[in-house]
Amino acid sequence: DLQQKRISRISVNNSEGTHYLLLDEVSCICSEGGNYTYLHFGSSEKKILISKNIGEFEYLSDVSDFFRIHQSYFVNLKYVRHLGKSEDGDVVVLKNGETLPLSRRKKDEFKERMAKFH
Repeated sequence: DLQQKRISRISVNNSEGTHYLLLDEVSCICSEGGNYTYLHFGSSEKKILISKNIGEFEYLSDVSDFFRIHQSYFVNLKYVRHLGKSEDGDVVVLKNGETLPLSRRKKDEFKERMAKFH
């Protein structure tokens, strides 16, 4: 059983230059439609816009504590407060109060990942 190498940092480029980010500080990655993605930080309002498709972050599910909860959202499991309900279905609530949709397709896998998460 080969343990995949975990990563703790990523680098992303935008108009301001290259950002070297600690994954522990990124709470979620949100698609801004098409080729733009926002990286949100912890409990602050800070976010970085980069010109990359959210799909380019797919590898994070295997090498970090990120999980894709919806076609438009990856969350850092460290920032998940609880799984809630809304009129539109299940939602993932982050520690900063942000509420993100959880796709029906991903619900069981999400619960499984959270159960194993320490």
